[in-house]
Amino acid sequence: MERIDQKTYVDTYAYFGGTDSSTGLSVSTATSGNNANQWQAEILSKLGPQAGGTITVTPLGSASPLNMGNSQALQVKITVTWNELGRSKNVTLQEVRF
Repeated sequence: MERIDQKTYVDTYAYFGGTDSSTGLSVSTATSGNNANQWQAEILSKLGPQAGGTITVTPLGSASPLNMGNSQALQVKITVTWNELGRSKNVTLQEVRF
């Protein structure tokens, strides 16, 4: 989240493949070829071979149709999942960017 916070408003969604007309986006750290993948090796090393993360960016506001280019704010949500003692665990961090 701290690295994403360093991005400008537009760069927040563009960095993960979104455009002004995107109505939302979700990228997995396990999928190669996207900027979220840079964190997968660290996630695996700390949380095990079945761990991964998802980054979701959602535009917020009252525009119709609502998209990244006309939103008033962006909700950025990061969810990390892993298995521990045979049970699925997860943690979610989220913030709103203006």
